Amino acid sequence: MLANTRYCLLDPFRKPLSVTLHLDEGLMAGADFKLIDDQKNTIESFKMSLDDGGSFVHKFKTPIDKLNKTKLIWSILICSKNPNSFIGEVELEFLQMGLKTNLTSPTKYTLKNIPPCSFQNAENVKGSLFFVHKTMNPQNDK
Repeated sequence: MLANTRYCLLDPFRKPLSVTLHLDEGLMAGADFKLIDDQKNTIESFKMSLDDGGSFVHKFKTPIDKLNKTKLIWSILICSKNPNSFIGEVELEFLQMGLKTNLTSPTKYTLKNIPPCSFQNAENVKGSLFFVHKTMNPQNDK
């Protein structure tokens, strides 16, 4: 595995996979996601938006067996509805059958300089991860 690269370890037998965008109350967000294969072809793309915090869930259309070694790239624009509030958190949570997947690096961001939406400006949170199937190790199953 490459250093500074985030991986999401998938159970190839657990379906479906979903991603949930969580956002603190008082914040607005618009997010673009792109799933690409090893040839950099887009195999799935989707958008999410939240008007005042909360959560938004997207279920992947790409089958679990096709997700191995794909890369998910995201860009999330965030602004504050309250002009006096500049701090907040955004998190991406990956679930299979309602259970959290294992990530090699967290996908929770604490932001400390979020611009007010009235300024028509936004904080841009960019990130990515690779999906990889967990390999079964019989010694770990004891």
